[in-house]
Amino acid sequence: MKPGADISGPYCVAPADVEKWWPFVADRIALALRRGGAGTPVEAVARDLAAGTALLWLAIEGTGIVGAAVTALGVVHGVRRCELVAFAGQFERCRAMLPALERYARDEGCEAMRIMGRPGWRRELDGYSEPFVTLDKRL
Repeated sequence: MKPGADISGPYCVAPADVEKWWPFVADRIALALRRGGAGTPVEAVARDLAAGTALLWLAIEGTGIVGAAVTALGVVHGVRRCELVAFAGQFERCRAMLPALERYARDEGCEAMRIMGRPGWRRELDGYSEPFVTLDKRL
């Protein structure tokens, strides 16, 4: 697949192809990471994508990228999860990507999806609950 192709997505970018697509989404992913407040540096996400320990997903309409997501699989307290590390782009299009990401997670044997982000996601995403909160205090 080449940049500018006409697909609807989400399209999972092969780790070997991330370098071709990264310039088109790096700024959006960096903004999503800053807004989400988890403190993950975009450079770390880029390294994980290049290493194949995280995956880049794109939603493309016409010749434009309208959504990008980064997922990573892991085991937390014995539960295999798919974490949505970053979600960037037009909100409705990003939300429309979730069923495909959830299917991917199930196919990979995950028991849960995890989204750590802005509080506004809580009221926007059906079927997601808030099992804990993350509290920080700057010193």
